[in-house]
Amino acid sequence: MPGSIKVKEGEVEIYTEKQTGKSKAEAKVFYNPKMEFSRDVSVAALNAFKPGTIIDAMSATGIRGLRYAKEVEGVREVVLNDISKDAYLLIHKNICHQKIKNARAENKDANVLLSKEHADAVELDPFGTPAPYMDSAARSAKKIIMATATDTTVLCGVYPKVCLRTYGSTIFKTEFCHETGLRILIASIAKTFALHDKAITPLISQSTDHYLRVFCSIEKGSRKADSALEKLGYIAYCQSCGHRKIGNQEDQECKNCKTKNKVFGPVWKKEILDKQFIGKALKHAKGFKRAEKFLTQLEKEASGHALYYDMHNICSRLKTTPPKTERIIEELEKNGFTAIKTYMKKQGLKTDCDIETLKETIKKIGK
Repeated sequence: MPGSIKVKEGEVEIYTEKQTGKSKAEAKVFYNPKMEFSRDVSVAALNAFKPGTIIDAMSATGIRGLRYAKEVEGVREVVLNDISKDAYLLIHKNICHQKIKNARAENKDANVLLSKEHADAVELDPFGTPAPYMDSAARSAKKIIMATATDTTVLCGVYPKVCLRTYGSTIFKTEFCHETGLRILIASIAKTFALHDKAITPLISQSTDHYLRVFCSIEKGSRKADSALEKLGYIAYCQSCGHRKIGNQEDQECKNCKTKNKVFGPVWKKEILDKQFIGKALKHAKGFKRAEKFLTQLEKEASGHALYYDMHNICSRLKTTPPKTERIIEELEKNGFTAIKTYMKKQGLKTDCDIETLKETIKKIGK
């Protein structure tokens, strides 16, 4: 490629355009160095899962798929696909440059490729939403689906009509919107895979920088698919007092202050983190400093209560200065509650206490 340079990431060296990090719209073949952390986490996760075959449906430079081919133990074949001819030629060049024998390049529409080929693991890393490719991915993926969504404003409640159209869920903007977005994304995946008699279970769910990303294991069977759909529910949120819960559409009234709730969904109502799997992935994250720190936090957070609280939001309601989150955790644990910080929000907290107890605890600390 004219004007190309070599870039080293993980155990792979690739050719890419001279000016890296520019916007996708400006680049012929987009390489985003900021996503190295995401790729580090993915390599660790796949080493824990051990797929034999992988399809990277939208590969661009091929960096992600090439790292899978070289760094994930036991992978027999990685298919690196891109609809762009320029990307396909660059992927082929990078495969040859690295002399990687267990990777091949394809130049197809992602939906066409996924409808024809099957793999243990399927990677969807588009620009925007993965929704238009999910049905084809459900046909293709046998053991694990990995999907990234960069339309975070949609999944976090800024554009509710687009969310309903794209993901089939109603949404309301809240202070815990990043978790809401992940739960809607997972619910959408669950519904699509159920159409093919496949059940998904979230393993890792992350809201990082500009994107949401999930790793879900897959099981085949109509009964299992039915069981997965039973894990969909609705979030009831009270704008007046801040109470929130995951239940059903009948939760119209706030049990705390009797105000009418905002009810939206469907969302995935069960766990979105698998502690055991994250522990396995963590063992494979050695050398990836940020990924190791992130997975360590996720392992702790996996046992946390759903729908985190934002201390800034609560203290704004109370018209008080936010105390240190660690101090709130200490006080809650002293009173028999669980309390864990969340990576999703700097002053976010997952706890099983109710909103009024949390408010009283904050006020007590502030005295």
